[in-house]
Amino acid sequence: GPPCAASYILYLSRPDEAWEAAHGGALELYEMQEAAEGLPQPCAAPSASLAPEFGSMVLFAVQPGRSFHSVGEVLSADEPRLSVSGWFHAAAPPPGADETASLSQLQAVAKASREPLVRLPAPRKPLRGASAAEAGAAGLWEMVNPSYL
Repeated sequence: GPPCAASYILYLSRPDEAWEAAHGGALELYEMQEAAEGLPQPCAAPSASLAPEFGSMVLFAVQPGRSFHSVGEVLSADEPRLSVSGWFHAAAPPPGADETASLSQLQAVAKASREPLVRLPAPRKPLRGASAAEAGAAGLWEMVNPSYL
């Protein structure tokens, strides 16, 4: 499909109280730095951290291979992080996106640093009598798109 140009998140958690940093779940935005052979990569620490405050909306540009974000782990079992998120798409990818985004970028960094990309082992079917945890983990493999493995 068409490439993503912007992302949005509308937060719906805790309508009557401020979100506490101790609950985790913050949106983390990362600045870029040059890595091996001049290739861009995100800094190790986020440059901004935004709490999921009720009724707030975050809108940020998405640039393939140039913008990175993550969501901190939610640390409270009693306070779910609720949100609605989505993307606005562009008609065409920005110039150079094919060379600098996602798998191409990771492969270039790995090649430049001479470290192989880690590949997960192929899933194995659970054996008869396997524990519920083993059977559940094996079932997760069936839900992962093979292009991610």
